[in-house]
Amino acid sequence: MTGSLQKTVANVFNEKESAIISALKAAFWLLQEDLAITKFESLVIFLTEMECPDIGILKVKDYASYTSDKAAEEFIHAIACIVRKKVDSKLTNSPYVSLLCDETTDISVAKKLSVYCHFIDPLVFQPSTHYLCNVEVANGTGQAIYKELKKSNR
Repeated sequence: MTGSLQKTVANVFNEKESAIISALKAAFWLLQEDLAITKFESLVIFLTEMECPDIGILKVKDYASYTSDKAAEEFIHAIACIVRKKVDSKLTNSPYVSLLCDETTDISVAKKLSVYCHFIDPLVFQPSTHYLCNVEVANGTGQAIYKELKKSNR
């Protein structure tokens, strides 16, 4: 009896894991296509109607679901944390590092500083450039930029 219970529990976890992976991929696709995160729920509904494997498991009950834009935001945050850890690891292991910064404004006209890092990827010994962060700056003076970069400790 214990063996069949373990298999049943393992199957449930595998199904749920596959469903979460499908949801992560759907959220990531929205990002790649530069689509609004609010489209996540309709994308999941479409995928369910198309009978995509495992995606229907995301909707647990009417009041509990992993199909909302809030769930998608959490998925994207999880993806970003993993990507950031990989970049941070490569960055700290690189013998050479440089920062690339450029001022920009967002849709609300807030001044931002987009920060990229350029380094030698220690795994393949090739130059590599990666986005690091957006830092809000009061003005574009060198002193203000330095202060915000130092304060942000990113």
